Amino acid sequence: MLPVDMTPEEMRRIMLAEYTALRGEITAFLALQGQFMNYSIVLSGIIAGLALKSEFRDTLQAPPALAFLPIPFLILGILYTDVRARVLRAAEYIETELRPNLPFLGWESFIRKPHKLTKFWSGAEHLRSLIFLLPVSIFVFLLIANWHNPGNPTKPSRELLRWIFVGLDGVLLVTGVWSWARLESYAKTLQ
Repeated sequence: MLPVDMTPEEMRRIMLAEYTALRGEITAFLALQGQFMNYSIVLSGIIAGLALKSEFRDTLQAPPALAFLPIPFLILGILYTDVRARVLRAAEYIETELRPNLPFLGWESFIRKPHKLTKFWSGAEHLRSLIFLLPVSIFVFLLIANWHNPGNPTKPSRELLRWIFVGLDGVLLVTGVWSWARLESYAKTLQ
């Protein structure tokens, strides 16, 4: 809350400084989202490269390994969603608290108006989720396909490990999908 004894010009300068700081924060968050996507792509490439080498193929097809491999992608997806929530929170503050007092902030008004690319941007956001969910889907499919692989039996000591990873996969997947869905409905209220 701003002190009441400030002149309108002082209040305007403070709000503009706050706006600048929030736009910088949003830019930093967008860069962080890009890093999470890059990590997911690089990790996918590393795993694909290892899968092509015969000495790693059997290890990667073992059910405990297949149950573990989705975990980094799910964590990256959840982190991506967390950062997206922070971007939306900053954008909402700009829109609801600053823009009414600074009507000349044209960009903030412009990005909330329907635009001919609005559906494209929404679709692109959904495609970004595939950077995290596609590897998870592949590993879960391979895990199911290799669950009872007679050529690659799971040792009893690793059976518990496999179930721990499968449980963690489930918890992270539900958390990620729930977070993404909640964020999508929240984002729609801002437009």
